Amino acid sequence: MAAQRRLLFVSTNPAPWGGSEEMWHQLAMRALRDGKEVMVSVFRQQTTHPRVTELIIAGARLHLRPLPAYHETQPFHQWILAHLKLRLQWDRLPFVWKATLTFQPDHIFISGGETLDGCMFEETYLIRRAVERKIPYSVVGHFHHEHSKVLSGADRTSKRQYFRKASGYYFVSHRNWQMTSNEIQDALPEARVIFNPIREISVRKSPIPAAGTIRMAMVSRLETAVKCQDLAINTLAQEAFRDIDFILDIFGEGPDRSYLEDLIRFHRLEKKVRLLGHHPDPGRIWEDHDLLVLTSRGEGTPLVILEAMRAGVPSLVTRAGDSALWVNNERGYVSECISMESLSETMLHAMNDRANWDVKGRKCRKFFDAKWTAEHMEQLYRILSGEEVKAGIPVSMIPGWLEQKQIDRHT
Repeated sequence: MAAQRRLLFVSTNPAPWGGSEEMWHQLAMRALRDGKEVMVSVFRQQTTHPRVTELIIAGARLHLRPLPAYHETQPFHQWILAHLKLRLQWDRLPFVWKATLTFQPDHIFISGGETLDGCMFEETYLIRRAVERKIPYSVVGHFHHEHSKVLSGADRTSKRQYFRKASGYYFVSHRNWQMTSNEIQDALPEARVIFNPIREISVRKSPIPAAGTIRMAMVSRLETAVKCQDLAINTLAQEAFRDIDFILDIFGEGPDRSYLEDLIRFHRLEKKVRLLGHHPDPGRIWEDHDLLVLTSRGEGTPLVILEAMRAGVPSLVTRAGDSALWVNNERGYVSECISMESLSETMLHAMNDRANWDVKGRKCRKFFDAKWTAEHMEQLYRILSGEEVKAGIPVSMIPGWLEQKQIDRHT
C-alpha cells in the first residue's frame, strides 16, 4: 500500500493566533480528515492555543520553536537566549528544524505572519534542506509593514531567492505583493493573490438606521503598533466629535488592553468607547453595529472587512493592504493617511453621510458576492495533495478584477 502523503505546516506568526492562521489550520484539518499525515510547526507560547490543540487531538504532530528575538514580550531569559541564537545564526543549523525534516514531508506550507519577517530566509536550514532534497514548499504572505520595514542588502537578496525557489508564492492582498516586490526589487511575476477563508456571516436583517446613536465597531487584536486603536480614540476625543451621539465598541484582546483602557479614561470617553473583549458570536456584531472602523497601519486583506461586507455593513478604513481596494468610497470611506487629521476628516464625512450607510452596505454585499470565492482554498489543497494546479488570481489581473481605480476620493 502506498505511503500516506505527509504535509508540514509552518507558521511564522509570533502571536498566539491571528487571522493568518485560519488558512493553514483549515488546510491541515482537512488533510487529517483525508488520512494524510500532518505536522504543524509553531512558536512556543506560554499555553497551547485551542486551535492548535484541535489539530493535535485530530492526529497532527506538534513541533515547537523558540520565539524570535524581536518578540520582546517573552520572558527575559528566553529573550536573552533568542538574541544569542540570532547572533549564532541557529536558524541555519539543524537544532531547531531537525525534527521537521525527520518527519520527511512531501510538501511544506509556510504561512508568513509577516511577508518579510526575520524567520525565513534562503539560508534557513529548513529551506536549504528542502531545496537539496527537492521537497516543494509554498509560501503565503499575510501582512506587510508598509511604513517601517527596510531590509539589509544581504537579507533582501536572501528573501528574493527564498521566494524564487518556492514551488508557489502567494499573497492575500495585491498591495502586499506590490510592497514586497518593491522591497526585494523583484517583480515576482508568478505570484498569485488568494482569498483567506472567512466565517459564514448572515446578511444583516434590519436596515441601517439614518438617525439615533451612531453605532461603530472595531474588531482586531489590541496591538496598537499595527491596528492603531489609539489613533481612533484620540481622533474621537477631539472637539469636533464632542456633541455627536456615537458609540465605538472595540472587540478583541491583546497586549495593549491596559494602555487603551487608560487612554479612554484620560479622554473621559468611558460612555462612548468600550473595550468588550472577544465577541462569543462575531457574526452578530453586524446586527447592532452600523459601521466597521479599521485604522490599521499595515494589513493584508482583513478578514473582518470581508465579514462586514458579507453582512451588508460598510467600513471606514485606512489605506493599508487591500482594505481600500475592497471598500473604496462607493462602498465605505477611506482615510488616505494614518493621521488624526486625515481620519478626522474621513470620520466626519462618514457621520454626515450616514443616510447613505444602508445603500453602501447593500453595495458591499453585492460586491462581495460577485468577487469573493472559496475556490482558492480548494486549489491550495489540491496543490498540497500533489496535483499540478494554479491557485488564486495572477497579480497582474487584480486591478482589472476589482474594476476600480486604486484611489477614489470622496466629494
